[in-house]
Amino acid sequence: MNRSFVLFFAVLFGLITSAPANAKMTVLTWNVDGGQKTAATLKNNAAAMAADVGQADIVILQEIISEEQVSAIAEGLGLEHWAISNLAPPVSITGHWARSLELAVVSRIPILAAAEWDTTGRQHTGDGYVPLTSNQEITGTELDIDVAFDQARPSRGFLRIDLQGGFSVYAVHWKSSRGESCNAADIGFARKRENQAAGIFVDASKMLSGGRTVIVGGDFNIQAPGKVLRSGFNAGEDCQPTNGNCAQVCGATKKDGYDDSIQTLLSLGNGARLLSKDVGFTYVDGPFSNAAIDHLFVAGRAAATFTNAKTPAVSGNRYKGSDHRPVFAESTATIPAAMAFRAQPIELQSARSTEAEPQSEEPAQSDVIRANRSLHWIRRSAEYAVITRQFYQSAYSRLKHILKRQRSQGPWVVVIDADETILDNSQEAVERLERNPGKTLANVGFDEDAWDNWVKREEAGAVPGAVEFLHKVAALGGRIAVVTNRKGQLDHHTRNNLRKIGLDLPADVMCVLGRTEFDKKKTNPDEWTEFDYRNDKDRRRRLLSIGGAGSCWERLNAAGSRDTAQKAWSKPHTLLMFIGDNIKDLPRTTSAVADNPALVRAIARNKQYLILPNPVYGSGFQNRDADRP
Repeated sequence: MNRSFVLFFAVLFGLITSAPANAKMTVLTWNVDGGQKTAATLKNNAAAMAADVGQADIVILQEIISEEQVSAIAEGLGLEHWAISNLAPPVSITGHWARSLELAVVSRIPILAAAEWDTTGRQHTGDGYVPLTSNQEITGTELDIDVAFDQARPSRGFLRIDLQGGFSVYAVHWKSSRGESCNAADIGFARKRENQAAGIFVDASKMLSGGRTVIVGGDFNIQAPGKVLRSGFNAGEDCQPTNGNCAQVCGATKKDGYDDSIQTLLSLGNGARLLSKDVGFTYVDGPFSNAAIDHLFVAGRAAATFTNAKTPAVSGNRYKGSDHRPVFAESTATIPAAMAFRAQPIELQSARSTEAEPQSEEPAQSDVIRANRSLHWIRRSAEYAVITRQFYQSAYSRLKHILKRQRSQGPWVVVIDADETILDNSQEAVERLERNPGKTLANVGFDEDAWDNWVKREEAGAVPGAVEFLHKVAALGGRIAVVTNRKGQLDHHTRNNLRKIGLDLPADVMCVLGRTEFDKKKTNPDEWTEFDYRNDKDRRRRLLSIGGAGSCWERLNAAGSRDTAQKAWSKPHTLLMFIGDNIKDLPRTTSAVADNPALVRAIARNKQYLILPNPVYGSGFQNRDADRP
């Protein structure tokens, strides 16, 4: 291997692994005025903006026209993930950049799904061309939202991006008023803005009910309520100026302003906040000089963690090539450690350098790990991560296929094991070997007290692909039941560990069900006989199906969480998928199934059943040698 590349990956690995697990998250919106600019120019402008404002984790963009532009901006910002709407035909068809403007989101956090609401009216639900993302495995969707447009159909809708970590980000560019106010034309424009806001209200309500945090950013083309007389607080008291002068008919002594678009968002509740309500002017090339028309809005679980928004200083009528200043805010919401890496310049030594110290061509690792080849493979091989990521991509495809054919309209759940399915406990195995020098995992044995102490440390990592998949499940409207044979009294430690790896999902979306004594056959033989349980996870799976899994809410600390969880989980659920690393993670199975080729083939054909490889431990090691089908 070329030594310069070895050095690069060593430095990069060190930067990523040393990144803080709880780095602050910065969200930024910016109208880049990119309709007539090259991708290279926008890349440089974005880099200059980041140098001025600081690095952002989620960037919402307006006025771009191509994938090349948004990809270049992402590169300039040092961010990996992006998505762009597909609301308008390209310039080659429209003939003018202003009729081909799109919306985009660039993110440090992985994208789970992309959707858009197309209000152009070319078809019933839009033009049928879905949004595009940097991840070709994500298929964008068109949203059909029930909003009556009357004579005020907006020329564009919104782009919604669902991110890992429970965030749904809306990019918007509302109808411009061209600086006019209180005249007949602007009253019509206001109605279009209100219709655009109504579409977000309908869709965001669904996201909020699923426990997600909603972020709306973009060029709203209207100031915050109370900043101008036309921007109102109550749609039922709209003023109707006829002479173009709001002061005579609107305001505190008259009727409320006629533009309630922003107030529509604030009526979502759930801690809804307009972070930019006190930001100064953001359009730098003309009117709107009294207050911002570019905004950031938040609602939902993490809304309270955001600071009020800011905008950078500007001199003249341009900011880094745009006629708008960006607006940004910080949140203390946790970014998983793997995403907290901030791009930094890395100086690489020349491949021809003779002064560099010789570099090892493989990471340093202890002999004890290398001697245990299965553990070595889990921790060091590229193949393992590729396999698990492909596994979860396949699981998501299967789940969508199952949902299309699902007849029940009730709540549904994915049932999944914890250890070596979501949580990577290989570090515990390393420490076990270090406590038993000269032994292998095969003859060290299981130490229950040591395992319980490991669970309490809450330090397990994530199986590659698992966190992203489970966020996609939640984004589809599903619930997640983590059915684990960890002790039930340690469930809060398991939930904390899941939160640390990026699964900070609310209790009404994700339930942790550890093993209790009552799950075991020797303690509960009558129930085992009555319901024909084959393994002790069968009992917990049955309770989920009948709405009787009380541990989903009884073990929670916060009263509010208990109430919402009980309301959600006390309903019967359809169990749509079962995922684990052991045959007994599937319903009504035992280790003996592996010795029956017909049963193995039947399981393999079942799209609901998915099994990950675990070459380190498990009940399968007790099976006799046999040819596999």
